[in-house]
Parts: sequence; structure tokens; C-alpha cells
Amino acid sequence: MRVALVRHSCQIGGGAEQSVAYLARELGRRGHEVHLFAHDIAEIGLDGIVFHRVPVMRGASLFKVLSFAFYAASLLKKESFDIVHSFERTLYHDLYRAGDGCHEEWLLSRHRAFPSRRPLDAVSPRHRAILAMQRRIFSSDCSRRVIANSWKTKREIARHYDYPEDRIVVVYNGVDLERFHPRNRERLREPTRAALGLAPDDLVLLFVGSGFERKGLGFCLNGIARALSGHPRIPIRLIVAGKGNPRPYLAQAQALDLHERISFVGAWTQIEELYAAADAFILPTLYDSFANVTLEAAAAGLPILTTFQNGASEVLEDGRSGLLVGSPTDASELGGKIQGLFDADNRRRLGWAARELAVQFPVDRYARETMQVYRAILDEKS
Repeated sequence: MRVALVRHSCQIGGGAEQSVAYLARELGRRGHEVHLFAHDIAEIGLDGIVFHRVPVMRGASLFKVLSFAFYAASLLKKESFDIVHSFERTLYHDLYRAGDGCHEEWLLSRHRAFPSRRPLDAVSPRHRAILAMQRRIFSSDCSRRVIANSWKTKREIARHYDYPEDRIVVVYNGVDLERFHPRNRERLREPTRAALGLAPDDLVLLFVGSGFERKGLGFCLNGIARALSGHPRIPIRLIVAGKGNPRPYLAQAQALDLHERISFVGAWTQIEELYAAADAFILPTLYDSFANVTLEAAAAGLPILTTFQNGASEVLEDGRSGLLVGSPTDASELGGKIQGLFDADNRRRLGWAARELAVQFPVDRYARETMQVYRAILDEKS
């Protein structure tokens, strides 16, 4: 089978990029011919994959989004593939993986949390272009099938678009269970904590995500401040990994007297080192179709604290394999959940349950279920 995978950036770091890499490796291992159409491909490190660099226009993000879709289609039309599988908002594909979720729902979540953003978002050329592209993507004459990585995302697509529900297939993310493993602590924990300037008794909360507003970093800081209000001597340290502007959050941390407790480490390539160094994972996200880092942290044996707005909450059991918050804007609820992580025995119990959950989502399951969708499309074509 000749398969084209499409994603704007395939430099390892984001959840969608990781999903592309996992699938490309599994398809190649099964003997399929895999072509990757991307603009940034330098760091993905995939052997045996044919790369096609897609040019994009410089400047505002709107131009990058539209030009990638245009040039990707132009390049794909010059080739012949059994399956064109897009992980990006494009307009020429057989299968679209809605890993970025439903943009309408993200905007609704954003406006509930930040009502002042609504007027500018309503006239934003970028948002209007993405919404128009999604209206086209979620139509039968553009996408033969859609993969949603959570039932939450499937419901959102069905709610906003006239797209047949039986053509929306839920395929959960997969995770590398060897790369992300609790035994990494034996080898990586002490040197990584030393490199980060962490004390042995620090209670380290790890936040991983790019796009700090959507991922809930500000809510995270409010929750920590609330958790510490009655327990000021708990040595909490927050490590923030990912791309984003730290300045507003450093100012917020200063106002909350948390500035000595937070460290921004940027895009950390060997992210398993941070999982090994941490005591718990926290992601009070405003909106996520299914944050892949949730599975990574669970596979590493970390207790998980996230929100019901994260599609990964579907596979977590509150109080057993994770701690779930109804709304990230509720600092009292979030602070209470963080206090539940103060107890080492509770963290240990949650962490082992999280690992047991993660082993149900190996990479080969993700690839196998995706290929079942491929076969349905091929049957339809024939």
C-alpha cells in the first residue's frame, strides 16, 4: 500500500507530530511505502520514509495555514497514492485525523473563560479561515472518513457539521510503552532533578504543552496558589515544558508569590527525562481533543491531574487512574485536587493505576485501528 501522511510540522515535540511518527514507523515496519508531506521535517528521524517538503508563505499564521493547504494539494496531485491521510487542515485527502479537535469548540471554551476575547476572535482572519476550512473538511465530498481521537471530538463534529456519524471513527492515541516507563526513574531521576536545580524533597509538578493559554497554565498557577494557601511549607515546584511566551505567566507567578517555584525549560527533546524527574503531571487544559502527553505521563507512572475538557479524561477514572477537574477556571476545585497529590502514598497509588491504564494503548493498537479505516476507504474506492 502506498500511503501519504500530511502534517505541517513533523519535528518531534507535539502530540500530533508524535502520532505521525508512530504511524509512519508502524506502516513502514509492515512493508508499506510511506511518503511524508511536511514543511518542517528535520528532526523526526524516520528511516525508510520518502519526504516531500511542502513550501509555505512567510508572515502571519493565516498565510502559513492557507499556503500549506494549497501547496500540499498541488504536490499530492502529482503523485498517486492508495491513501492520503492528513493530520493537518488540508483540502485534498481521503482521511482526516481531527487531532486538533473542533475549532468551534475551542473558541467556545476560550470565550467562556475569557469573554473579552470574543469580539476580536469574531473578526480574526485566521479564525475565520480555519472555520471555513473545517466546514469544507467535514463534508463527504472532501473527506471519505474522519478519525476522531476521542468520543468527545466525534460528538463535537457531529454537533457542528452535517457529516455522517458512521464515517467518524474513534481511534485513541497510542504511546511508546518502552520509551515512557516507570523504570526510567532509576536512571534519569537524580541527574535530571540536579540539572533542573531541584532539591530531593521538592514536590515536582510537571506541565507539558505548547500554547500555554489553551493548555491552562494560568489556571495551573491559580490552583497551586490555592493549594498552598493552607500549606505554605509544601515544597511544590512547577516545571513548564513547551513552546510559548513565559512573560505573562512569570508576572502572574510573581503576583501569586510563586515566582521562586516555577521554571520554564522550553521544548525539552528528551521529555522522558522530565517525566522521570517529576512527582505528578498536571494539565488543566481549556480544550484538548486528546492530549497525547496525558498518555505519556501515565505510561511513565505519574499521577495525572487534568480536566474533563481533555478528551483523555474518557479513559481516566477519577480518583483511581487520575484526578479530574470539572472546570479549569475553578481554582478552589483545582487546588483541592492538587492537595490530594501532597500524600506520597496517594501519588504512588495513582501512578501505578495510570501505568496500568497506559498499557492498554500501545502504538501497534493505534496503527492497527488506523489501518482498519484505510481498508474501509480502499473497499469504498474499489
